[in-house]
Amino acid sequence: MNGLRLFRIEARRSVALWLAPLVIGAAWLLARNDLALGVILWPHNSVLARDSVFFAGPLAAGAGAWMAGRDRRHGMGELLFTTPHVRPVRDALIWLATGLWIVAAYLLAGVIILGFTALRASWGEPVLWPLATGFLALLTCAALGYLLGRTFSSRFTAPLVAVGVFLVQIGVGYILLSNWLGMPGWLAALSPIVPVHSSVWYGVRPNIGPGQSLFFLGLTGLILALLAAHDVRDARGRVAGAGAILLPAAVMLAGVGLLRDVPAVSLSETSWSPRWSMIPYEPVCDGEPVAVCVHPAYRAVLPDLVPAVESMTEPLAGASGAPRRVEQAPEMPLNLTGPLAGESSAPQVIPIRISTYTWAGFNATYDVAAGLVSEQPDSRLNDAQAAIKAWLLRRAGVEIDCSGRAQVLVGRSVFTAEQCAAAARFAELDGEVQRRWFETQLPALRKGQLGPELLP
Repeated sequence: MNGLRLFRIEARRSVALWLAPLVIGAAWLLARNDLALGVILWPHNSVLARDSVFFAGPLAAGAGAWMAGRDRRHGMGELLFTTPHVRPVRDALIWLATGLWIVAAYLLAGVIILGFTALRASWGEPVLWPLATGFLALLTCAALGYLLGRTFSSRFTAPLVAVGVFLVQIGVGYILLSNWLGMPGWLAALSPIVPVHSSVWYGVRPNIGPGQSLFFLGLTGLILALLAAHDVRDARGRVAGAGAILLPAAVMLAGVGLLRDVPAVSLSETSWSPRWSMIPYEPVCDGEPVAVCVHPAYRAVLPDLVPAVESMTEPLAGASGAPRRVEQAPEMPLNLTGPLAGESSAPQVIPIRISTYTWAGFNATYDVAAGLVSEQPDSRLNDAQAAIKAWLLRRAGVEIDCSGRAQVLVGRSVFTAEQCAAAARFAELDGEVQRRWFETQLPALRKGQLGPELLP
């Protein structure tokens, strides 16, 4: 009962109480742009809920360091030796009261993000292991800060610890991930904010949850054991402290062993493991006579995408080789989509890529236009194909750039002045003339066998 009372007192006195709103505010700043997207995805937002550890971890470490040095800064160290609680128990209660305030704020932010996702997402379910590993990492950060605060009781310890944890988790999670130091990629998973790949096709991969959980649990236990041995002076106590270190050290090493067996955590395409299996789904289709089919998680793009596809495919209706279906291509096991060439299941199926960002409609429309004029949509188009593509994009309401610069701008596709002029001449033709031209020339156009001189 006395321990519970001390815990309640320390919880009310903890500086972490005042830092908790900062955690929620930081989580909102990190998540607000992603939550405003037109497409809301469970895997992406499950990782997004974890990412507030980016700021919450340093705050937990700084709060732990500040609370650990509080009594010594106030000159109360000798007085506390007369209390009925031994020092290790008091330290554990102060650490727990400090860490749980940050954890509570972190979990509240995660519940808000996942609750918003539940209202907007059209397919899937939450992935909870990223949120769980973030929870354990925050307790580890608070314990590490408390140990450093007990060792160095200066007023500067807390801010230095917070900055140090911030830099370390970035250095481990991002710099080691880039592999430019030549170190094993799995070491990046020792950071709670290491980037992982999330998609509705593969979920959150690689699954480093079990390894990270054991590592953070073991590291927290190891820090608490070192903290308990901090004031031990007799030989028997030191032996007992050394024995208490063995179990958490073994748990931590077990977590490291699991992380070593996970496919390399890397942003490079070579990190993909063929062991990743695609999550089964039934596509959602709309539009006729050309059906537009997408993953059910991307259902929200259909009201804007279907009219754009219909405007481009209407002049080609009935032509030999005209498309019968437009279908979203599965992503590679990365945050970026893979190449489209050869991914269609039939010659008259045009694969498209859809991003979750605000220019997603442009990306999909661009792929449809490329698939209409070429059998190899990722290959370089000749002048005739580029001119018809420019005309199709204009029909769909996409702004095009006729400067001829070799780049694709957000919301615009770039063509040469000659290609734009040919597209403008084709647009001036009567609709029936355009239709008859496609009936005779579309197969040659898509094979790249049509020169610009054959454009009407």
